[in-house]
Amino acid sequence: MTLGKQLEKYRLACGLSYPELAERSGVAVGTINALEKRGSKRSQYWAPLASAIGLTFEQLADEEQDFSDEVRRHVKLYQVGGNVVPHIASEKDPGEWGGSWWPFSVSREQMRAALLPEDIARIDAYVVGIVQLREAEQKNCA
Repeated sequence: MTLGKQLEKYRLACGLSYPELAERSGVAVGTINALEKRGSKRSQYWAPLASAIGLTFEQLADEEQDFSDEVRRHVKLYQVGGNVVPHIASEKDPGEWGGSWWPFSVSREQMRAALLPEDIARIDAYVVGIVQLREAEQKNCA
């Protein structure tokens, strides 16, 4: 299966239209369409397209494994984070972390120095979305 067919498979698996994938990846609709048809491995667009559906380039190119579940889960989180969570995130300070526990590989100081407030708000929104999704999954399994 070509790289383009892999992209098409995952795009369809999570129900994304060309415009939706274009919005998430920053890649033009026509380019996505052309890549799905031709599948050139040298394109500069594969990394942002893979990232937009929650995969690495290597995962997108892997024809042996099926990452459809991961793609669907990523798109679901994106939808939660994009539509619901920003309202919650804007109501609180993203810098409020209790105690000394810090779940990230970069330090708080690095984040404060390098990221803009809107970046921190997006990260916070994404994390809240993941937590909400996991809590909902746990309730459904109980």
